[in-house]
Amino acid sequence: MAEIIHLLANTYAIGLIVYGISSFFNGSTSNKIKTVLTKYYEPVLQKIRSQIIQLGWAPQVDLAHLVLFLLIWLCKSVLVSFFLMPI
Repeated sequence: MAEIIHLLANTYAIGLIVYGISSFFNGSTSNKIKTVLTKYYEPVLQKIRSQIIQLGWAPQVDLAHLVLFLLIWLCKSVLVSFFLMPI
């Protein structure tokens, strides 16, 4: 079970990195990969952005990608350690 969690979290994190890099390019919005990545990541990133604004900490740089990446890493670490605990 820990391997599955590790694989899913890493896949989601790699997709987030690809989405972040693709946001630098203003190519056509008909790019299928970017469309799919936007569908999966933008709702989560919007929620993180709104929480950052509610905290009164609105930097000029969008840190939502970094926050989501850290959340993925934290959740993966907690879940993997939970499933690897001896009974």
